[in-house]
Amino acid sequence: MRIAIFFHSKTGNTEKVAGRIKAFFDSKKALVELYRLEPAKDLSPRELEKQVQVDLKKVPFVLSDYDLIFIGGPVWGMQPTPVVISFLKTIEKAEGKKFVLFLTCHGFTGSTTKKMSSILVAKGAVVVDFFTIKSLFSLGEKHLKKAAELCEKIYSQKILRGLKDPQS
Repeated sequence: MRIAIFFHSKTGNTEKVAGRIKAFFDSKKALVELYRLEPAKDLSPRELEKQVQVDLKKVPFVLSDYDLIFIGGPVWGMQPTPVVISFLKTIEKAEGKKFVLFLTCHGFTGSTTKKMSSILVAKGAVVVDFFTIKSLFSLGEKHLKKAAELCEKIYSQKILRGLKDPQS
């Protein structure tokens, strides 16, 4: 199974979750690649929030190379970050591709998952699952353990059974 994990992280919380996802699937002998999503210009969160479309640093990937794609980011104002939305809008040839969404937040997720899913579904993608890791402060081991448990749930789903051969 080949997996790509794309994430945007400003404080490091989402990066920790992405790292735990990678470690979990590495342990299952999957081929996993981690991609950080970053704006082309260094902007503060306040400046980013004002952006409708964010120019991103190029991330060299070919979507067809992956069986499962994770996309994650923090929740800002009960919405996905403009970086994540901009990335989702650039995805091409997503027909039939399987995606898992993951979020980090301090409180409510609002319509974040719905907004991210609708962009992917409009491109023909299949959102097989999503999860949120909530924490008021920096993520601790308890939160990261929850991320690993959620990965176990995703891994054991019937929809992924055909993808589990590490050689595929």
